[in-house]
Amino acid sequence: MRVCLKNKESKDETGTWFVMPTNVTAVEYILGKGSYVVVDTELPFFLEKGEYDLEELNRACEQIESISDFIPIEDIEEIRKKWFSNIFELLNHVDELEYYRCCRSMWDVAERMLETELSEARRKDIDLDAYATDLEAERDFLITETSVIERRK
Repeated sequence: MRVCLKNKESKDETGTWFVMPTNVTAVEYILGKGSYVVVDTELPFFLEKGEYDLEELNRACEQIESISDFIPIEDIEEIRKKWFSNIFELLNHVDELEYYRCCRSMWDVAERMLETELSEARRKDIDLDAYATDLEAERDFLITETSVIERRK
């Protein structure tokens, strides 16, 4: 994860690239103290160009790294697009997300839920297709190429 920053007061429009999370002291040494503007990014999520608090941006990148065990990095932007206006809002609500590892469809999710809730003998009596359809209608899911994510409110 990298961002290209420039000092807000600088006339230089190109900026300098930093690996995120970054050392604020190093940024201040290279760009000078002040406010910083994001000019470009190489991040697994959309970030509008503009002025950001560097500490907040660092925390966001640290959180993205820490949740990557829970939610694949490649799904972050799809999740953001579906439920949140920006990455900071997503990170504030990450505890509302349930990630169904190795599930590629609602049928897979339904099967997994039934495995944890019912004995094998009882599962045979359930119409899995109907259960999957009911789940999708009643709850809020996102199906990506790598997983299924549910947002619980």
